Amino acid sequence: MGQTPEDDPHGSGAFRSRVSVAPIRTRFETWTNKAGVEEGKDRGLAPQALKFVEHGIYTVPFFVNPTQAAKTKCTKVDVDVMLVLLKHAFRDNPSTGRTQVEILHAHALTHKDPLGSFSDFALLDALAPKRIPESDKDKPSEARADYRIPTWEGIRDLEPRTGKKWSDVGTYTDYAE
Repeated sequence: MGQTPEDDPHGSGAFRSRVSVAPIRTRFETWTNKAGVEEGKDRGLAPQALKFVEHGIYTVPFFVNPTQAAKTKCTKVDVDVMLVLLKHAFRDNPSTGRTQVEILHAHALTHKDPLGSFSDFALLDALAPKRIPESDKDKPSEARADYRIPTWEGIRDLEPRTGKKWSDVGTYTDYAE
């Protein structure tokens, strides 16, 4: 976003590694081909050609670093375009390996104070889905109903800092809606 070759090679937008909320169960499939794809063979076999997660909910934290944005000439328009495109990332770009991937929420909270008005990690924790019941947190899930998925409405009046509510410290938008 906004980067030119002569600038620092690190961009202003950082998407962290996706993390599964609960353990996952994977499945492998072997594909066959009647026509064969190798010379001299009339059929083919691709063991474990497809590996997929049966069910899972992941979190993918992302941050925009204003210092890096200034260095890389990333503008507010660049960030706004990225945020609007988030909900289209998987839905409009399907593949065999991720046919049912959808973005449930794309939470964004903009600090009201330019020096930071809340801990980013406190926000990530407040909005992170939790496996339910708690005793099943080490078991793979089978459905969305196996999770409690917090929403802004559910946390907006909680206090991440003494005397300040989430709604007091930033401006919230869910870009998946």
